[in-house]
Amino acid sequence: MVEQRILSKEQLSDFYIETFVAEQKAHISRLLKTDTPDLKIVDVGGGAGFLASAVGKELGFAVTVWDIDPEAVRLARLRGVNAVEKNILTSIEKQPVDVMFFNLVLHHLVGSSNKQTLETQRVALENAKRCANTILVHEYIYESYFFDELSSWLIWLLTSSTSLVRLLRMIGKIVPSLNANTLGVGVRFHCKSGWKRQFEEAGFMVVNSIDCQREHVSLARRILLIRNLYRTTFLLKII
Repeated sequence: MVEQRILSKEQLSDFYIETFVAEQKAHISRLLKTDTPDLKIVDVGGGAGFLASAVGKELGFAVTVWDIDPEAVRLARLRGVNAVEKNILTSIEKQPVDVMFFNLVLHHLVGSSNKQTLETQRVALENAKRCANTILVHEYIYESYFFDELSSWLIWLLTSSTSLVRLLRMIGKIVPSLNANTLGVGVRFHCKSGWKRQFEEAGFMVVNSIDCQREHVSLARRILLIRNLYRTTFLLKII
């Protein structure tokens, strides 16, 4: 079993936000293309339930949030969302639903090394297969100069370091675009081919995807050799 690094309560609370909900909801509607109004979806790491609430009310799907953070679960329930405290890495009993959705959560599933982190992300996807044949993944795509996985690996190297936390926090205060609330724990993004490789090794194939618009990459962040940055929603099916 892999050992997961988990953000502190203070770090987790920074993700109780409604950002990107409209875009994500539109992607879900386009990719699923179903006439089944009571489609059952599990929003893995769904936090305070902003997206789950919107999908339930506006698309008519039955959405349940799974999250490891009890405060997020409490806030989601206050929003009227069915939410349970559950960890996709350890809760692997079969619970049939139509779709498992990983919304900007896979990059937070990190271990104590890069190798263990890649394994942790794959285990989460493999466990999701116990519940559904269809998986949606909404994730950041980092494209680098030279080698496409270079920037995401550099970000992992810096954010996962426990010895550089104080220095990087000081730099983040001076250059806000370099600030990261995952310092000391780590975050592991991928380029598009890197995510597809993770999906394939977990037993999935990409059958469709929707790209968001490219985001501005500041001059300071280009130090990390980031060429392009955007988000993509992938529709996966079991191979």
